[in-house]
Amino acid sequence: LFVPRHWIHAVESVSSWTLSINQWFSHPLDPRERVNEAATRLIASPLLEKLPPQCLWWLNPNEELFDLNRNIDNLWESLLECNKVPSGATKERIQAAFIHAATHPEVTRSIVERMLKCLEEDPARGTLRHHQQHQQQDPPLRSRSRSRARSPRKSAETESQPGPGRETIAA
Repeated sequence: LFVPRHWIHAVESVSSWTLSINQWFSHPLDPRERVNEAATRLIASPLLEKLPPQCLWWLNPNEELFDLNRNIDNLWESLLECNKVPSGATKERIQAAFIHAATHPEVTRSIVERMLKCLEEDPARGTLRHHQQHQQQDPPLRSRSRSRARSPRKSAETESQPGPGRETIAA
Protein backbone atom coordinates (compact mmCIF):
# COMPACT_ATOMS: atom_id res chain seq x y z
CA LEU A 1 0.00 0.00 0.00
CA PHE A 2 1.46 3.35 -0.98
CA VAL A 3 0.22 6.17 1.22
CA PRO A 4 0.90 9.59 -0.31
CA ARG A 5 2.44 12.36 1.76
CA HIS A 6 -0.04 13.88 4.27
CA TRP A 7 -2.53 11.04 3.83
CA ILE A 8 -3.40 8.83 6.75
CA HIS A 9 -4.12 5.14 6.86
CA ALA A 10 -5.58 2.62 9.22
CA VAL A 11 -4.88 -1.08 9.43
CA GLU A 12 -7.20 -3.54 11.10
CA SER A 13 -5.86 -6.95 12.00
CA VAL A 14 -8.17 -9.72 13.00
CA SER A 15 -5.66 -12.49 13.56
CA SER A 16 -3.99 -13.21 16.87
CA TRP A 17 -0.59 -12.42 15.35
CA THR A 18 0.35 -9.72 12.88
CA LEU A 19 3.58 -8.43 11.39
CA SER A 20 3.66 -4.98 9.89
CA ILE A 21 6.67 -3.56 8.11
CA ASN A 22 6.70 0.10 7.15
CA GLN A 23 9.18 1.91 4.97
CA TRP A 24 9.36 5.67 5.32
CA PHE A 25 11.05 7.53 2.51
CA SER A 26 12.83 10.82 3.04
CA HIS A 27 11.21 13.85 1.52
CA PRO A 28 12.72 17.32 1.06
CA LEU A 29 9.91 18.83 3.16
CA ASP A 30 10.49 16.50 6.15
CA PRO A 31 12.62 18.96 8.15
CA ARG A 32 9.94 21.66 7.83
CA GLU A 33 7.25 19.17 8.87
CA ARG A 34 9.29 18.36 11.99
CA VAL A 35 9.15 22.06 12.88
CA ASN A 36 5.36 21.94 12.51
CA GLU A 37 5.19 18.79 14.67
CA ALA A 38 7.42 20.38 17.32
CA ALA A 39 5.19 23.47 17.38
CA THR A 40 2.10 21.28 17.74
CA ARG A 41 3.71 19.40 20.65
CA LEU A 42 4.62 22.68 22.31
CA ILE A 43 0.99 23.80 22.18
CA ALA A 44 -0.68 20.48 23.00
CA SER A 45 1.58 19.06 25.73
CA PRO A 46 0.53 21.45 28.51
CA LEU A 47 -3.12 20.80 27.65
CA LEU A 48 -2.65 17.04 27.92
CA GLU A 49 -0.26 16.67 30.85
CA LYS A 50 -2.85 16.90 33.64
CA LEU A 51 -5.37 14.55 32.05
CA PRO A 52 -5.97 11.14 33.64
CA PRO A 53 -4.33 8.23 31.77
CA GLN A 54 -7.61 7.06 30.22
CA CYS A 55 -7.88 10.44 28.46
CA LEU A 56 -4.47 10.23 26.82
CA TRP A 57 -5.91 8.47 23.78
CA TRP A 58 -4.97 11.69 21.99
CA LEU A 59 -1.41 10.36 21.88
CA ASN A 60 -0.04 7.58 19.72
CA PRO A 61 0.64 4.43 21.76
CA ASN A 62 4.42 4.89 21.72
CA GLU A 63 4.35 8.67 22.14
CA GLU A 64 5.25 10.45 25.33
CA LEU A 65 4.43 13.93 26.53
CA PHE A 66 7.37 16.31 26.71
CA ASP A 67 7.82 18.90 29.42
CA LEU A 68 8.36 22.53 28.41
CA ASN A 69 12.15 22.31 28.27
CA ARG A 70 12.11 19.19 26.12
CA ASN A 71 9.51 20.75 23.81
CA ILE A 72 11.67 23.86 23.40
CA ASP A 73 14.70 21.64 22.73
CA ASN A 74 12.66 19.69 20.18
CA LEU A 75 11.59 22.90 18.43
CA TRP A 76 15.17 24.21 18.50
CA GLU A 77 16.57 21.00 16.99
CA SER A 78 13.87 20.97 14.30
CA LEU A 79 14.61 24.57 13.38
CA LEU A 80 18.34 23.80 13.21
CA GLU A 81 17.68 20.82 10.96
CA CYS A 82 15.95 23.00 8.37
CA ASN A 83 18.40 25.89 8.76
CA LYS A 84 15.79 28.26 10.18
CA VAL A 85 17.71 29.45 13.27
CA PRO A 86 19.13 32.94 12.70
CA SER A 87 22.70 33.50 13.83
CA GLY A 88 22.86 34.59 17.43
CA ALA A 89 19.45 33.13 18.26
CA THR A 90 19.01 31.40 21.59
CA LYS A 91 16.40 28.97 22.83
CA GLU A 92 14.98 31.80 24.93
CA ARG A 93 14.60 33.95 21.80
CA ILE A 94 12.95 31.05 19.95
CA GLN A 95 10.55 30.56 22.89
CA ALA A 96 9.72 34.30 22.98
CA ALA A 97 9.12 34.33 19.20
CA PHE A 98 6.88 31.27 19.52
CA ILE A 99 4.81 32.91 22.29
CA HIS A 100 4.54 36.06 20.19
CA ALA A 101 3.39 34.07 17.13
CA ALA A 102 1.01 31.78 19.04
CA THR A 103 -0.74 34.67 20.77
CA HIS A 104 -1.09 36.83 17.65
CA PRO A 105 -4.74 37.95 17.34
CA GLU A 106 -5.14 36.25 13.93
CA VAL A 107 -3.88 32.95 15.35
CA THR A 108 -6.06 33.02 18.46
CA ARG A 109 -9.06 34.07 16.36
CA SER A 110 -8.45 31.13 14.01
CA ILE A 111 -8.12 28.70 16.93
CA VAL A 112 -11.36 29.95 18.51
CA GLU A 113 -13.21 29.74 15.18
CA ARG A 114 -12.04 26.16 14.62
CA MET A 115 -12.87 25.20 18.21
CA LEU A 116 -16.40 26.62 17.93
CA LYS A 117 -16.92 24.89 14.58
CA CYS A 118 -15.80 21.59 16.12
CA LEU A 119 -18.22 22.06 19.02
CA GLU A 120 -21.08 22.93 16.66
CA GLU A 121 -20.47 19.83 14.53
CA ASP A 122 -20.35 17.46 17.50
CA PRO A 123 -20.67 18.89 21.03
CA ALA A 124 -19.20 15.70 22.53
CA ARG A 125 -16.12 15.66 20.25
CA GLY A 126 -12.91 15.44 22.19
CA THR A 127 -14.43 14.18 25.39
CA LEU A 128 -13.60 10.87 26.97
CA ARG A 129 -17.26 9.87 26.71
CA HIS A 130 -17.24 10.61 22.96
CA HIS A 131 -14.17 8.42 22.49
CA GLN A 132 -15.62 5.56 24.53
CA GLN A 133 -18.91 5.69 22.59
CA HIS A 134 -17.06 5.43 19.28
CA GLN A 135 -14.98 2.53 20.57
CA GLN A 136 -18.16 0.69 21.56
CA GLN A 137 -19.66 1.29 18.10
CA ASP A 138 -16.69 -0.26 16.29
CA PRO A 139 -17.76 -3.35 14.33
CA PRO A 140 -16.66 -6.76 15.60
CA LEU A 141 -13.39 -8.15 14.29
CA ARG A 142 -13.55 -9.72 10.86
CA SER A 143 -11.67 -12.71 9.51
CA ARG A 144 -9.31 -10.68 7.31
CA SER A 145 -6.98 -7.70 7.53
CA ARG A 146 -7.61 -4.53 5.66
CA SER A 147 -5.91 -1.25 5.16
CA ARG A 148 -7.17 2.02 3.82
CA ALA A 149 -5.62 5.38 3.22
CA ARG A 150 -7.25 8.72 2.82
CA SER A 151 -6.33 12.32 2.53
CA PRO A 152 -7.02 14.30 5.70
CA ARG A 153 -8.48 17.01 3.47
CA LYS A 154 -11.16 14.77 1.96
CA SER A 155 -14.69 14.82 3.27
CA ALA A 156 -16.46 11.77 4.67
CA GLU A 157 -18.44 11.53 1.42
CA THR A 158 -15.34 11.20 -0.78
CA GLU A 159 -13.64 8.87 1.71
CA SER A 160 -15.77 5.94 0.59
CA GLN A 161 -15.17 6.60 -3.10
CA PRO A 162 -12.30 4.75 -4.78
CA GLY A 163 -9.25 6.74 -5.68
CA PRO A 164 -5.47 6.64 -5.82
CA GLY A 165 -3.96 5.43 -2.57
CA ARG A 166 -7.36 4.60 -1.09
CA GLU A 167 -7.79 1.06 -2.30
CA THR A 168 -8.87 -1.55 0.22
CA ILE A 169 -6.44 -4.42 0.61
CA ALA A 170 -7.77 -7.77 1.82
CA ALA A 171 -5.41 -10.55 2.87
